[in-house]
Amino acid sequence: MTDDWYIALRRCFYHLLTSWCQCIARGLLGHQNFCTTLILTFLGYAFLEVYLIITVILNLKIEIYKMMSNRQSYLFILTFVFLIVASCLAFNPDSIDGQTTHHTHDDDDLVGHNCIHDKINHNVKLSSGNRNLKADPTASTHPIRLVFNTTYLNPGTESQTCYQVGQVVILDPDTNSPTSYTCKQSDILTPELVNLFTQEVLPFIASSFSKYLTVSGTARNSYSRQFRCIEEYVMDITNGFEGDFINYVSVHPIASSGTIAYATSCLIHSDTGAPFAGIINFSPFYFSPFANATYRQQNQVMWNQFLRVGLHEATHSLGFSSSMYDSFYDRTTGNRYKNNIMINTTTTLTTPAGVSFPYQRFFITSPSVLHVARNHFGCQSLVGAELENIGGPGTAGSHWKSTRFGEGETLIVIYSQLQCINMTLSCLNLDSGWYGLLNLGESRSSSWGKGMGCDFADKLCTPAIWSREGYWPATNNQVGCSASRSGIGMAFWADYNSNLPYPSQHFTNPKTGGASQVFDCCVWNMPSQYCFDTSRKTAYEGEVNGADSFCFKQQLTPTTFGYGCRPQRCQGLQLQVQFNGKWSTCPAGETLILSANTTLVCPNDNTCSPTAFPSEPSSFPNAGAATSGSPLPFEPIITAGQNTSDASTFQINFIYFVILFISYLFI
Repeated sequence: MTDDWYIALRRCFYHLLTSWCQCIARGLLGHQNFCTTLILTFLGYAFLEVYLIITVILNLKIEIYKMMSNRQSYLFILTFVFLIVASCLAFNPDSIDGQTTHHTHDDDDLVGHNCIHDKINHNVKLSSGNRNLKADPTASTHPIRLVFNTTYLNPGTESQTCYQVGQVVILDPDTNSPTSYTCKQSDILTPELVNLFTQEVLPFIASSFSKYLTVSGTARNSYSRQFRCIEEYVMDITNGFEGDFINYVSVHPIASSGTIAYATSCLIHSDTGAPFAGIINFSPFYFSPFANATYRQQNQVMWNQFLRVGLHEATHSLGFSSSMYDSFYDRTTGNRYKNNIMINTTTTLTTPAGVSFPYQRFFITSPSVLHVARNHFGCQSLVGAELENIGGPGTAGSHWKSTRFGEGETLIVIYSQLQCINMTLSCLNLDSGWYGLLNLGESRSSSWGKGMGCDFADKLCTPAIWSREGYWPATNNQVGCSASRSGIGMAFWADYNSNLPYPSQHFTNPKTGGASQVFDCCVWNMPSQYCFDTSRKTAYEGEVNGADSFCFKQQLTPTTFGYGCRPQRCQGLQLQVQFNGKWSTCPAGETLILSANTTLVCPNDNTCSPTAFPSEPSSFPNAGAATSGSPLPFEPIITAGQNTSDASTFQINFIYFVILFISYLFI
């Protein structure tokens, strides 16, 4: 073989290998789809180099078989074949079409919301590759601007939307189980229902988050081409939009039973991994009655529940999602976290009947979340804030554990104003590196489990551990304030038809348990009346329902008690209650005589104890993260949104990279 011929081939192979190494690096960093990039790179360099190879062949008139006489040619071909084989082996198919399971998410005795975020949160997201915050003169830090594109609320624009009774639509057309659905009257997208979303629901979601979250971003955001994301319709932001996050909105039936709404993010910034576009869909069945203002006023509890479901789903899109944790930035370093912030543990536990079983748990361990969780429970040995584990590993990651954080924390509290919980704020904001905080003084943490120690935070529920009033009463069917005092309800237990799952067995009889399986059948006062509900009828002197009202125990006789709703506030560490327009301090565990007919038993639930952040959080997200990381191409690319930094995948890819590089040195 002549030197010219060998140099030409070596040059071609060098470019291919160099590009492949770059692809490996990007694949390891989770920036793009590895196989797609490999194929495009191979074709691109092949076209660039083909003229040189052809020229050499024509000039030297070398026949192909003569190449095989050279030992280095054998090695070249062997290494080239190994390159292709290793590329296929190194490629992780789970990053393209991973599927997860979901669980039923029902946090109280209202209409249950079956959150399917983990099911519809497909792993492939599109990445915008041309943003540089430091170089953009329009970049600033400001309250987050959530905008909503309502194109597909117009008549006849969306294929899954119901416009008339009897219309047949195909739900979930892109899944393995598309569903043919016949539209009912309650499914119709009427002008009144459109108005409900555009005038009430969507502005509520946008204003709620802009009150608490800031973001460092440019005046406008865009994406270079049209695309689809979960839904059938096309999303088009090629002309850009003035905002930080855009949601395309639809209102069509949902095949999954009990699901009020769902949402997911679709576009991420390649420099930070922060989401900036997504979809949200609402089931018309649940919202249609509320198009009537009188009905909304008369059914405030359910209306507020549906509003908070919208907030809950928007929270997933903004980052509270297991598919996004790998992209979180450490605010102190400006780089991604060195270790996974979501961990899991497995321990062996024993039921009251003496049966041993393995118990798997999941935790968020990022700095602010860990600090807030430890401070909330009063447990400095806590490893992290626990995530929901009902439904298996596919469910874990995107919801706080109900038994740890309660009926108020599970879906963001029910009150008409967004009272963001510190746990979600710290996870979404400080520990993502994408957001800043505003108005922390107006955020409100739940009293559920507050100050109840390590046993409550780390062990399964028992009467001894759940001993505070409102949790596990000594007698069945006992009325009282709910555990977080958000309302009035009843605690009870009963026998199920079959044995409960091992973690839900808290009695010697494996069939006996509390009412809510989402709460692992633990026993607590589940509210049936809420104090924020201004349509609720009052029963006692000085009762007031409203956004700032909570349940108080009232002594009627030396041995009997009643439960009513009264405004409360914190003055420093002191709880105060309002009675007939006057505020009085209510010392924990003591009685407070307000009038001849009204004596309150002050709650001992650490309502006013602080659940502080580790330090006063900045309103400025981590600007340093905007330009960190490897150089990225300017064209949009497909990037795997989950499992991109899995340790085992990283090790396998890196091994193949080393082997190929060593092989190349021998050529």
